[in-house]
Amino acid sequence: MELKQYLKTNCHWENRVIISPNELMAIYTKANYQPTSKLIDFLIYFYNMEIQFPNVDVHFNTKKVLKRTPYYLRFEEYCDLLHVPYVCPFGEYDHGYMVLLIDKRDNIYGVMDDYVEHFGNDYFKMLNQLYSL
Repeated sequence: MELKQYLKTNCHWENRVIISPNELMAIYTKANYQPTSKLIDFLIYFYNMEIQFPNVDVHFNTKKVLKRTPYYLRFEEYCDLLHVPYVCPFGEYDHGYMVLLIDKRDNIYGVMDDYVEHFGNDYFKMLNQLYSL
C-alpha cells in the first residue's frame, strides 16, 4: 500500500493543516530552537500525530519532543555527534528511543545515544523509509 493511502486509511490522516505555521514557530521559539521553513511546512500536516507503521511507531508530539530534548541540555551534544553547527528536534520513533533531528540543510537524522541513522533531506522519503522497515 502506498504511504499516503496507508496514512489516510490506518492513521486517519487528512492531508490538511493541523496547526498554523506561526503557532508552530512560537512553540519552537519558546524552546530556543529555530526550525527550517521546510520542517514547518511538513509538521503543520503532522502536528501531534502518532503513526503506527507495521514495524515502528513514529511520533510528532512537538511539545513532548522539545521537553525531552531541551536546548540547554541536548543541543551541543547532538551538534557534536552529528558534526553540524545546528540541530532541531521534531519527532521520535522506535517507542521514543530515537529522536528525529534536522540540521540547517534539512538533513534528517535518527539519533539514539551514539547511534546515528541518516534519512536524507526529504520528509516524505523519511516516512517511506520508516514505513518500509
